[in-house]
Amino acid sequence: MYAMMESWNSWIDSAWTNLAAGAKLEAPRYLPHPKNAGFTPEAFATPEGQCADWVLSCNDGSRVHVHEHCDGRRVVHRDQFDPNQ
Repeated sequence: MYAMMESWNSWIDSAWTNLAAGAKLEAPRYLPHPKNAGFTPEAFATPEGQCADWVLSCNDGSRVHVHEHCDGRRVVHRDQFDPNQ
């Protein structure tokens, strides 16, 4: 699982400037499924056509939020605050 987390962490690091600015980015398909990379399921999310939501807490009190769509797309954004912390 560590290698799977590292691939997501590397991608998040490279996209951080855009995520911190409020961008919504499509995650590359080579990334493992979020459930296999340390993300936890999120039950409460604004509906945007997704079939599942996954979150990963960040050290700054924010979190990375993945909207998983039924067609396989995973759209990622940053929630400024992590209500689970």
